[in-house]
Amino acid sequence: MRSGWGRRRNSLACTHACRCCARVQRVGEHCIAVDPWFLVDGAPDDTPLLRAARAVNEARPHQVAARLRAHAARFRDPVIACMGLTYKPDVDDMRESSSAAILRELADGTVEILVCDPWVPSLPTALANLPRVRLVDAGTALARADIVGLLVGHAAFCTLDKHGLATKLVFDAVGLLTP
Repeated sequence: MRSGWGRRRNSLACTHACRCCARVQRVGEHCIAVDPWFLVDGAPDDTPLLRAARAVNEARPHQVAARLRAHAARFRDPVIACMGLTYKPDVDDMRESSSAAILRELADGTVEILVCDPWVPSLPTALANLPRVRLVDAGTALARADIVGLLVGHAAFCTLDKHGLATKLVFDAVGLLTP
């Protein structure tokens, strides 16, 4: 396979043979999060827009965690359901996961965090060892949570009970509920 970016099915596709793209090579795979930094590093004077865009993207998990924490302050013993843990919808890859960063920020022991992700069979050790964090199914998460954070737009979450969500404080970080 040749190195670099090429055309496949009328879209840009990663065609270099890096370890992170070996599983499946298509737009949106893991290298999307990393490749811009290679470009910035290689041509710092020519990529100020990329640098600024990456800075915005990297700040987003902190902003989402801050908003969820602010919502949690309304409750005596808050329970937050974090819906989604993977890097992007409908895959099991958690590398570079913004949701994991959000969980780490929230997990200080003051809130209970229920994680739900249909693609994740068990929490990675780094997350499983956090205080008051556990992996549950969607029904349990929605039944127990005061706050529902939609963090990854998995197709399975499109079928969540909208009436059940109406009784919760919902923070939709991915626009899943937007018509």
